[in-house]
Amino acid sequence: MPAVLPETTPVIGFHDPLQYIRVRELFDRCGFTRDKIVQLVRPHYLIAQHRQAILDKLDNSYPLNVLVKLLVLCDRLPRAAVEMALCPMTLDEWIEAGILSIDGPSVVANHVINAQEDLFIAFDNLFTDHVHPDHVPGVSGTSGWLYKMTLRHQVDRTLDLCCGNGIQAMLAARHSNHVVGTDLNGRSLDFARFSATLNELDNIEFLEGSTFDPVRGQTFDLIVTNPPFVVSPESDYLFRDNDMQLDEFVKSIANDIPDYLNENGFGQILCNWIQTSQESWQDRLKSWFADKGCDVFVLCNLTHSPKEYVEFWKKDEADMAGFEDRSREWIDYLYRNDVESVSLGLITIRKRTSGIPNWFQSFNWIGKIQKFYGPELATRFGVMHYLSSNPTDDEMMKTRFVFPQDTRLSQHCSPNKKCWQTESAMIERPDGIAKPSQVDSVLADMLLQCNGDRTLENVLQTVQKKHQVNLFSSIHENLKAVRLMLYNGFLTPVELETF
Repeated sequence: MPAVLPETTPVIGFHDPLQYIRVRELFDRCGFTRDKIVQLVRPHYLIAQHRQAILDKLDNSYPLNVLVKLLVLCDRLPRAAVEMALCPMTLDEWIEAGILSIDGPSVVANHVINAQEDLFIAFDNLFTDHVHPDHVPGVSGTSGWLYKMTLRHQVDRTLDLCCGNGIQAMLAARHSNHVVGTDLNGRSLDFARFSATLNELDNIEFLEGSTFDPVRGQTFDLIVTNPPFVVSPESDYLFRDNDMQLDEFVKSIANDIPDYLNENGFGQILCNWIQTSQESWQDRLKSWFADKGCDVFVLCNLTHSPKEYVEFWKKDEADMAGFEDRSREWIDYLYRNDVESVSLGLITIRKRTSGIPNWFQSFNWIGKIQKFYGPELATRFGVMHYLSSNPTDDEMMKTRFVFPQDTRLSQHCSPNKKCWQTESAMIERPDGIAKPSQVDSVLADMLLQCNGDRTLENVLQTVQKKHQVNLFSSIHENLKAVRLMLYNGFLTPVELETF
């Protein structure tokens, strides 16, 4: 279904489909693209003092400067400069669409239109002093993390749950035949529909309602969600808060996702979860998926104490009245409920109700999200499926493995007469999904020899000759080390079943 406008008047939207075409032509002509915008504003524009410095440098002689100052930085600009930048479209068209307003001699933007990747995204003004309960934010850090971690294989149907401004749905539209976005906030859906139409995406359907209510009875091949997951006693904002205790809202989504997935379908939840004195966070998340017929992989990126967690979420409210009382109430709420820490991370599940037993794996992973990790996540599921199938020693010896070239080896050494004596060595993948692991010189060399061309048996023969050790006399123990390297993300079978 096309991303059609609802019957009620939306907060943003052109009346004529041809106007969206004219906007795209305007943006193309002016060079209003992500790369050009980043060149002009850099990432510091969200900080008030940097924003003003950027505005001061951008004169109104160039249409691109005017569009960036108006639509990205939400500056007040002279009417004549805006009319010239928008030409051949008229200012009245943008006012009727709800995007711009007249304030005396100036034109102001009611909403932001920015570029993310190669999409145009509309959302509420970032620089307003008053954030209303149904405020629609832009592409946050967690949104960016989710879309860079999303599995991007071709699928038939995708669900973007709690879709917000629609960024996940629009990215999913490129590798899905049909996408559904749901949200409780009708204003979010207005922005999402506007952006989808502006980006010429006609395979997205946006539905209003709480979590899965609008899609009861439907199933999907991929479900992604960045829900209102904050663990707090507050219910100020639809995009941030929910009306359930602690992390129970996220738990309810996790419990329901398998029911809406097709067999071998994937679900991905970017969220917070807690740890208590009675239960580790790993055990807590395991219990969410017990008997659900799912494989589960968890990446934990941040863990905060209650005080650190509240300070993080309240840092922008430090100058507001009642800040200290509200912060103290929040911290007390967490301690009263025996919360030792709150973590942020990504839960990825695959529905698999037959075959080998389901598995659960978790990594504490503090890597920077610098690339798209979908293919690597798919590989992780393939490797864990391989391990869970319990290959025999003989089968492993006949298998060809590959070692990731982004691995780095660090050593701790102490002086020993005229040379350095290695005390310990650690391998890690700064830009990859892996668990840092200790290795000795033999294991490190064995990993390096795994280039995908030779079987493990051939590799071990080469390594034992070089190091003058008999690796085959205790082959079962040595293969345990190989299995650990597979589990920790440092080896992959060349012939790997993914999906």
